[in-house]
Parts: sequence; structure tokens; C-alpha cells
Amino acid sequence: MRTVFSAAYLLLAVFLAVTERGQASGGGGLLGAPKDVPPMRADAIGPELGGHFMLALPPHGTGTRQKVIDAQVRRWAQWGFTFMVFHCDAYERGHYRTMMRRYYDACAKAGIRAMASWGWFYWADPGPKHDPLYPARAWIPQIVRDTHDHPAQFRIDGVPVYSAFNCPHYMEELIAPLLAEDGLTIRMWPHMYYLLPESGDKLHCTDRSEVIAHMFDSFPWLSGLANFSGDMTAEQIVQLNRIMTRTAAARGRLSMAGVTPFYGSHALRDMGGFRGLEKQWRGILEDRPNAVWWVTMNDWKELTYIDDLPETPVWRPEWTAHDIATLLDHSGYRKFCEPFQQAYLEGREVRIERDRLFLCHQLHPARTRGEPGSPAHMFGGRVWRTQLPDRIFVAAHLTEPARIRIDDTLSVEFPAGVAHFDVPLRVGKPPRVSLLRAGRVVAEGVGPLPITESPRPGAWNYLAVELELRRDEADREPEMR
Repeated sequence: MRTVFSAAYLLLAVFLAVTERGQASGGGGLLGAPKDVPPMRADAIGPELGGHFMLALPPHGTGTRQKVIDAQVRRWAQWGFTFMVFHCDAYERGHYRTMMRRYYDACAKAGIRAMASWGWFYWADPGPKHDPLYPARAWIPQIVRDTHDHPAQFRIDGVPVYSAFNCPHYMEELIAPLLAEDGLTIRMWPHMYYLLPESGDKLHCTDRSEVIAHMFDSFPWLSGLANFSGDMTAEQIVQLNRIMTRTAAARGRLSMAGVTPFYGSHALRDMGGFRGLEKQWRGILEDRPNAVWWVTMNDWKELTYIDDLPETPVWRPEWTAHDIATLLDHSGYRKFCEPFQQAYLEGREVRIERDRLFLCHQLHPARTRGEPGSPAHMFGGRVWRTQLPDRIFVAAHLTEPARIRIDDTLSVEFPAGVAHFDVPLRVGKPPRVSLLRAGRVVAEGVGPLPITESPRPGAWNYLAVELELRRDEADREPEMR
């Protein structure tokens, strides 16, 4: 009953807001005050590479120093990122407003662009009059006012561009008039729930191009759509990226393809080591969207993160207690994709210019029992844990044909390019991975951590790293197994 009442209250409040203020035009992909700009083209920008960053989780919490933020953003620029989406789940409370300014300032110094992002805010403090739309009316215009003229703000034809996670459908009715009062004009390039034309039901992903076309027809203030690719299989991500890119181009709108390495929250989306990432990037190189974003940079709890872990100590005790298990390095996911990212940014084929080895595995078997009394998302046993494959995954960048050996198991010979090999996970020492040519070891690396029977190291997360290779080994070729 409470849910029904809240929904009815929300709709009534939107209606009253529209009646009181009138609607500001959202046609042509613009929201807010009228602005004389040329019609946006589907090729207005691109290629762009970025990520979804949760502003609630800076490296060292609310006490993160500016020099740490500056160094973090410089790393993004060094990785080839051209923009970052900074998402906030609140604004005028906590540290969100301060962190938004600090990250925008860091982006300006590093030479990459920033997009603020928001959600519905319906769950937030309704304010003194218990108005469920108060946070949206107060916070979204304030976010725009705070960032609209910042030198790091992402722009198209001089118009600031903003994003959102599950972007509110009431943007034109509720927010555009408020922006117009301040003389502000923006573009929106968000993720939204996709509405079925025949029923209005909301979908997180779709395999139907007419659903994406319906979104552009229903919300003319959209400059583009983004695929928030968490909680999808690799195949679903590739398919949605493709239909979004093609439909957006046909409608003169923008597309932002999503890339996700692994998802483990209320459901499991396992990518088979690095195979799913290669599949996603091969699709992107074929489709050529305007932008690509990593989903996500730092969602530590849902395990989609690819940003570098903060320096030791990783988290303050109050962050980890009953909230986030000790994290494992995911940088191997990002590093594996570097040749694909560069090919996308430069508009060319993938080039493998040096031999590299990448390792991905759990630190304990999937069947490991949880610890009684510990939350499921820590050591209590995630609901999907038994679905995880008990495998050690290795991927290789090969400049010439080679074989891969994981401990004592040898692969067939792979051609030059990208190769994948996996073996059963076994409790014991860290995996040793070798690269062999003509029966001799030409490079070898050892994983950083052993595999045990305890859920404490890892908590059903993956370790995904690039191995540091020693290239001075020589060995006889083992027998095939």
C-alpha cells in the first residue's frame, strides 16, 4: 500500500509541477532555456573513452586529499580516457557537492572532460514539506549550476552534457522549467530504463531496436543513450551496444557503448576470464559508437570495478565493517583491453606489439562454505557462489605463435594475436604461467596470491592481474596433457 501511495504521490507532484510552471521545450536534444545551436549530428563527437565513477567512493573516503584525487585522474588520462561520468546518489548532503568540485578541478588539470550524473533521488530526504520530488527539484538544478561553466565540463557545440543512471523520465516536465528560469541549457546523454512501446514496461536491457527508437521518439530531449552494461551477459552487452549504436545513428543521436568485466551482486554475470571482454570490444570495433564507458570504475560492492585499488591501507575500518570485503586487484581486466581501446580511439585494427600474460581466478573454490554471521556480500556466501566456474583463466597477447602452460598443463599452439587458455582451479601455490616457443620458455610469471579453502581472501571475487614476466628462462617442452 505504501508503494502504491508513493507512486501516486510522485505522479501527482509531477502533474502539479508541470501545471504551475509550464514546459520548457526539450526538442532537438536540448533541455532548459532556448539556445540557438546547429542541429546535432550523429557524428558530432567521437571516439571517446571513459567510465562510470561513483562519487560516494573516493579512494580514501571523505578525507581523501586533493593530491590523491589529482593523481587518480592523471592515471585515467594516461590510460587514454578522454572523459569521466561522476555519479551522485545525493548532492546537498554528505560530501557529494565538495567531491564533485574536486574531481572537476582534477579533470581540468589532467585535460579530460567531466560529466555529472544523477538518478531519481526519490529515496532521499523529502525535505521539510515531505515532498518526494523535493530532492530532484533542489539538487539537479544545483548540480547544473555548479558545473555548467566549469572548464572541465563535457560540451557539444558549447552546450554542457550530463548523464544519469536510470535517468528520471520527468526531466522535461519537472527540471527543464527550473533550468530555463536560470537561463541554463543542457544536453542529456544518460542510461534509462527502456520502455516497451506496447505496454510501457521498464527494461534494463533489450534486444529490439524498435524499443530504442521508441525511447528517442518518446523523449525528444535525449541527445543520446548509454548502455549501463552491468548485470548483463557478454552477449547481451554486445547486442544492446549494437542496436543502440545503429538506432542512435539513424536518429541523429549519440551512442555510448558499455563494457563490463564481471558482475557479482544480486545475480552473477561471469565473463569467462577475459573472453567476454574481448567479445565486447570486438563488437565495439565493428560498431564504432560515439563513446565507450567502463561500467564501472569503482563499484567495489558489485565487483565491476577496474580502477586501481587505493594504496594500503585499502579501506578504513568503518568502510569495510559489514559493508565491503577486502578487495582484489582487477587492473588486469583493463590492461588486457589496452590494444582494443587504442584501436578504437585511433580507428584502426588491433595491433599486438609485445608479449603479455594475464591471469584471472578466485582465491578459493566456488564450493567454499560461508562464515556464519557474516553478510552474504562479504564472507557469508554469496547466493550465486556455486555458479562460479572453478577455473584458472589465462589470456595472452602474442607477437608470434606460442603455447601457454599453466603449472604443468600445456596448451596447443596459438597463432599470433589474442589467446585464451584455462585449467581447473586447484588449492595450492599461486599459479605459474609460462609462454613457450620451439619447446623453450620465453617468458614466465607467477600469480601474486595462493588458492586456499577459506572465503576470507577474495570472498568469491576474482583476482585479475597482468603478470610480471621473467624472460630469461629456458626449458624443455613438456609432454601434452
